[in-house]
Amino acid sequence: MGYESRIIVAIRRNRQEYNWIYFEKLAQMYLSRVDYSLNFPAIFTKEVETEIYGDGYEENSCDEYELTKDRYGDRCKYTDIQTVIDWLENAENRKHYRRYTPAIAMLKAYAAEQWEGELVVIHYGY
Repeated sequence: MGYESRIIVAIRRNRQEYNWIYFEKLAQMYLSRVDYSLNFPAIFTKEVETEIYGDGYEENSCDEYELTKDRYGDRCKYTDIQTVIDWLENAENRKHYRRYTPAIAMLKAYAAEQWEGELVVIHYGY
């Protein structure tokens, strides 16, 4: 049994002159079913403070979807990118799953670059 998971790489920015926070979405990846016993959603501990929008929920849809809450009605949460890399590497060492390796590679590529703002990963259950 698994939890349908999508990860969204984003930059969390704090616009102090306007006193608001926003997330700039960079990429997303479907992890599909992540084994419940590994408790993947639990590593995401900070609630998304503001509405952010994705670019199409269904495969053939161009409609935007709001990422404040996921499809299960849970508030979307985020964590730093290294926490997710560490979790995925540990999970891959314990039990191979074909989606972990490309997710690790993508996250490491983003982590290797310099960004203005905090690079985070948002969990979206679908």
